[in-house]
Amino acid sequence: GDCDKSKPYDRGIHVLRFAPDGSLFAGGLGGVRRWNVETGESQPVLEAPFAGLDASRDGHLLLIWTGELVTTESFQLRQVRAQLMDLRDGTSRPIAGRGDFRGAALDASGRILVTAHADGSVSVGPVTGGEPQLLLGHGGPVAAVAVSPNGQWIASSSGTEIRLWPMPDVSK
Repeated sequence: GDCDKSKPYDRGIHVLRFAPDGSLFAGGLGGVRRWNVETGESQPVLEAPFAGLDASRDGHLLLIWTGELVTTESFQLRQVRAQLMDLRDGTSRPIAGRGDFRGAALDASGRILVTAHADGSVSVGPVTGGEPQLLLGHGGPVAAVAVSPNGQWIASSSGTEIRLWPMPDVSK
C-alpha cells in the first residue's frame, strides 16, 4: 500500500518505527501517526507541533517526546515533554525529570531511557525516574541516540561524530 495517500506532515517526517503487527509509526512536525501499510490509512496517535518516537523491541511501549521546534542553525526543541504509551491498553504516563533533550531511545526491554542533550551529554536511566547517569565526551550538541538490540551499547552522534558507549548499570 502507498502510505502517501494522506499527508498529515506537510513539513516533514523525522522518525519511523515499525510495530510487530506491521503497522508503521511516524513522528515529525504535526505529531505521531500510525499507518496501516497495506491500506495506506492513517490515524493520529498524538498531535503536537513536533514529536519524536521510539518503540520497545516487543512493540508494546512507545516513547513519544513532544515540543516546539526552534528554527536555528541546529535542530532544537523547546518545552520538551516525554511520555511512555502502552499500546496494548492505550494508557500513557509522563516521564519526569529528563529536562530539555533533542532525541531519545529505549532499550529493547523498554525499561531504560537514553536521552541526547544540547550540552553534549547523554543521560541514561530507568524510565521510572531517578537520577540518570551522564555520559560525557561530545564537544557539541548530541543530535541522536540509539541502543543496541542486545542492550550492551549506546550510540550517540554530534555533528559527524559517532560515539559508542558500554551500557552503564543504571541500578546503582
